[in-house]
This record gives sequence, structure tokens and C-alpha cells, in this order.
Amino acid sequence: MTFNRPTFFLLLAALFLSACATPDVRRPISDLSPTEVINALGLSGSDWGYHVIDANTGSEIASYQSDIPQPPASTAKLPTMIASLSILGAGFRFETSLLTNGAIVGDTLNGDLVLRGTGDPLLRTNDLRDLAARLHDQGVREITGNFAYDSTLPTFSMIEADQPQTAPYNQGISGLNVDFNRARLTQELTASGHIQSYLTPVEATGLTPSVDGFPPRHVTDVPINRPDVLVARLFRKFAAFEGIHLPEPIAYQPGPALKLIANIHSLPLHEITRVGLEYSNNMVSEVIGLSASSALQFAPTSLSQSSKRLTMWLDQNLMKDTRFAPFLVNHSGLSVASRISPKYMTNLLRYALNQRFNGHRFDQLLPPGGGREGYRGRFRAPDTAFRIWGKTGSMRYIKGLAGYIDPNSGRRLAFAIFTNDLPRRNQLGHARNMDDKATRADASAWRNRAEDFESEMIRRWISNH
Repeated sequence: MTFNRPTFFLLLAALFLSACATPDVRRPISDLSPTEVINALGLSGSDWGYHVIDANTGSEIASYQSDIPQPPASTAKLPTMIASLSILGAGFRFETSLLTNGAIVGDTLNGDLVLRGTGDPLLRTNDLRDLAARLHDQGVREITGNFAYDSTLPTFSMIEADQPQTAPYNQGISGLNVDFNRARLTQELTASGHIQSYLTPVEATGLTPSVDGFPPRHVTDVPINRPDVLVARLFRKFAAFEGIHLPEPIAYQPGPALKLIANIHSLPLHEITRVGLEYSNNMVSEVIGLSASSALQFAPTSLSQSSKRLTMWLDQNLMKDTRFAPFLVNHSGLSVASRISPKYMTNLLRYALNQRFNGHRFDQLLPPGGGREGYRGRFRAPDTAFRIWGKTGSMRYIKGLAGYIDPNSGRRLAFAIFTNDLPRRNQLGHARNMDDKATRADASAWRNRAEDFESEMIRRWISNH
């Protein structure tokens, strides 16, 4: 495999400069040791490690610093999904429902109307309109009581406080979510030279997320920090389209028993897992993890508590070895403080491969290298395409890749590769510094080099094992 980035020339330069120690400066990269590849790519200041095992027998194939926990970035979604599928069941479906404590008489609901969500992370605006149409089909045109929204999951305004609050991947979390809890911000100049901003669909709801830090430019996504309020206000608007008058929504307060009026259900959990891993959506992972920990008769008050409870369950029920237990701050990997070792990850992946989730193996829920999505275009060459099924992870100066490999030998391998440069990461300081232009450029170059290292190791494991 040859590099298609300028890092190839960096490699040649590094080998030339070391000619006194290495006589053959034209060795192909495949002949270099992993440490030499790291040095040639300019990653010598980074911490790194990997672990590769036979997924059937558990025998070790390759290893380097595999016991050392490292930040996993989005590869942390793998233990979240494995635990949640095992706890909730692959056929589990989220429910979004309309309930009342009253009765429908004529065209009037005499009582309160409650919009309740259990967390459906794939709920879309069209689903809310469909639910409003079902209320219309019941003959309801107005209500005498309150219109309330109820989340069966704890609500959080963002996933990680150390991440930029305006980042679209740092959304709020609730039992009521819609459109991945993002709004579209459009900013344009008027004829008078003033900046006009439009938030869609938020401008129709009266909910305004923070947009501090966004320059007046084009179109971007912003996170919604109160998705339960957004869902309720959107539903009210769609109800109005159906000729149903509802008062302003309020938070639900427990009272008399509620009866079901109408409901909709999500896709089964294994399909949501497939979507969440393919697009690496943080909100999807957080909602699923919260649902799983809540199903363990646990009432988390933070994402950290929830992920700790899920990790404990993994250690007690699947891994049965707490020596290498990971420390996960949340369910998505959106934290530099999370830690997991390559060895723990590969052993967990081996366990998951031997399970069946609605008839699917876990590797079938992962995006393939060579497919349409993920991997930033890597692994599309004939010798690697559809030989790897895994999950990528990336934050500023943090990189991970974990999953399964189908090598030339025909046996299935489980692997994990982690690379990070925490000193450079820690130099960023405040979260606002993470997205400045210079930092993005430097971190992107570092990520490209880390990806080149991953690609080279994957190619070797495919060819040699």
C-alpha cells in the first residue's frame, strides 16, 4: 500500500535523514517496524497501542501496549451498543405516545394531553405530524386541560461540558428528541448590510439555542439544548395544522392515571444501532446507553453515572474480569477523560461476535471499509475493501479504530488501534480554542498521519494473518 498524502514524502525524508543508522533508505513501508512507521509519520510524540486476536479462539495475533487504557473517542460507542443490545434486547423499540387523564366527548378532550417520549433517537418531524394526525382522527379539536410533555429519561442540555457548546455533535439529550436534536442556522446579509439569521425549525417554536461563536456565514447546524421543549412546541404547531388547538406546553407533573390515545414506535434497536454506528451520532449512543442503564433499575443523574453503571454490568456479566475495566465518562466517547485498553476492546468484540442480535452478528451492524459511509474514503482498494468492519473514533489529537478484519487466511480477527497526543490536546485549554482555524488545520494533519498508521497496520494484518 502506498500513501496518497504528502506523508509519503515525509516518510522518505525521515528515512533519508536516518541513513547513517539505516543503510537501506528505500525500504518499502511494509518492511518497517510499527515503531519505525510511527516515527516516519511524525507521530513519535504520540502514545499508541494495538491488540489483535483470533475472534474465534481468542489467541493473540499482535500486540503493543495493549494493556494501557487510552482515550477511545467514538470507538466507545462499541461497548455502549454491545451492553445495550444485551440488556434491552435487539428487538427493543422506543415509544412516543399521546396520553390523557380525561375522556373525549364530541370534538373535545376533557382533561390533559400528555406527549411522552421514551427516547426514540431517530424520531423525525414527519413522525410528530403523523402523531398529530392520529389525534385528529380521534375527533379531537381542542382540550380543556393542559398540554404537557414528559420525558421518561433524564434531560441534559449537552453531552460534554469540555466540548464546544455550539458544536452540533454536543446536543442536548432527552426522552423526547427530534431530527438528531439539531437545528439549521442560516445567516445572510440583507440589502441594508445587516445580518439576518434564521433558525429552522426552531424559529417556529420560540426556542433559541446558543449560537455564540458562529460567524455570519452560509449555513450550519447548531445543537438543541432542550429537545423535549422543541418536540412539544413542534407537535403543537403540527396539531394546529390539523385544526387542533392546544395551549402552550408545560412540563408534566405526575397526577391521575393516564390512558393511551395514540402512539408510534421506533425501529428495532439493532437497526438503530446500525444507523448510530454508521453515522457515529453521539446523541443516538447517549440515549441508548441511558435507556439501558435505566433498565437496570438505576436512576442516573448524569451521563457519567449512567456509563459507569453500564460498564459495571459489562464487567460483571460479559467480561467477568474487572482488571482491565474501562472508565467511560459518557456513552458516545465525547470526552478526553474516557479510557479503554486495546485488549479490553478486542475481548469485548470477540464476545459480541458470538452473540446473535435478531439473527444478526455484531459485525453485520458495523459499517464496512470500502462502503459508502465512514473511514474517510480509506480501505477502498481491492486488497482492503470489505475486509474490515469497524468503528472509527476521532477528536482533536485522539484517534481510534476498532472492529473486525477478514484476512487472507480466512479466519476472523478482532482488533483495536488507539493513538493520541494528550500533551498537544491539553495545550488547547478552553473548549473554545478547539475550533479555531489554526487548531483545526494542525489537528487535521495529525489525524491524517494517525489514519495512515492505522491503514498500514490493517493492510499488514490482512496480508499476513
